[in-house]
Amino acid sequence: MGQNKSDKIRLKKNDIVQVISGKEKGKQGKILEIVKEKNRVYIEGINYLTHYERPTQQNPKGGISKKEGSVAVSNVKLYCSKCGKGVRFRTVAGEDGTKSRTCVTCGDII
Repeated sequence: MGQNKSDKIRLKKNDIVQVISGKEKGKQGKILEIVKEKNRVYIEGINYLTHYERPTQQNPKGGISKKEGSVAVSNVKLYCSKCGKGVRFRTVAGEDGTKSRTCVTCGDII
């Protein structure tokens, strides 16, 4: 199955994004990992999962560990610091041939 234009993930690792739906709505964080096969992203500090570890010889006390869970790509938007919210963006080619992402709302380079 080939990729359509709508199938591409236009976000990159280390982008600051804002969650637009779900229990974490309104929160911002940095993208840690992108899973293209499942259309999901891992965001720093968002959607923590709790894992209960049983005592072992390496960890005699056991305990509770937390780590980030994945979020669907459709539930996040790229964060524009000038607008102060998650926004749509365009990819614009400059005169020297470099590509940059610009905010649709304010026109600022993200």
